[in-house]
Amino acid sequence: MATKVANDGLAGSIGLDKLSTTGTADATTYLRGDGAWSTVSSGETNSPYFKFALAGSATIGTGFPQDDLLNFGTETFKSTGFASWDGSNNRVVPNTAGYYYINAQVKGSTSSSFTRFNIQIRKNGTNVATGAANYGNAGTVATSSLIQFNGTSDYLDLVISHNHTGNVDLSTNNGHTFIQGFFVAS
Repeated sequence: MATKVANDGLAGSIGLDKLSTTGTADATTYLRGDGAWSTVSSGETNSPYFKFALAGSATIGTGFPQDDLLNFGTETFKSTGFASWDGSNNRVVPNTAGYYYINAQVKGSTSSSFTRFNIQIRKNGTNVATGAANYGNAGTVATSSLIQFNGTSDYLDLVISHNHTGNVDLSTNNGHTFIQGFFVAS
């Protein structure tokens, strides 16, 4: 026969003192709904991971939709097991096969009047994610995607274009213009 437990005044709540259980909650232990204590699992490590920023100043030329390949040669951080930036081809080459969450962002640093600002994350030279924005001044555009890499020959790069009548300089702040990603699953 079930024992009826009085409610503590809040709809659906029962105080711990009314449960017949032993144990103590802490940073890694919690009381489950069935009255048993459980430990929080550590979850995934999401490694390998990386973040690269611009390797210096970057000016994007005119001629929309001209796509300029960006040089992200400044390594902000990366884990062991992730290939370095391929500066001769402006590419990231993941050397662990699997799915990666990839995020890229670009910010203009000049107050140039333009109405279209595009970036494309590309895998092996083919667009897989596009970020586009309409701005009147030094805007920011970002995009992201879940992308599968084979761990040997697949590569990642980023291209940008705009429709300003002159050149657009990009922000070199590594919090403004970057490409980053992490391993999700095999």
